[in-house]
Amino acid sequence: MRNMYRLDGLLIALQFFTIVPVKKQLALDKPRLKKAMQFFPLLGLGLGVVMASIVSAGQTLSQIS
Repeated sequence: MRNMYRLDGLLIALQFFTIVPVKKQLALDKPRLKKAMQFFPLLGLGLGVVMASIVSAGQTLSQIS
């Protein structure tokens, strides 16, 4: 049961902060939202790393041309 809440929490966090479509109906009860809140910092870090990588790659490519 705990692993299900962990996965649901990650999917809820993805729904809140990205445009990634989640094709699963998720109940927004207290245990799932608690797990989702635990994933917010990790998701923010991951999104920041992805965005910084894109900006860095773009700057590198613009310097080459």
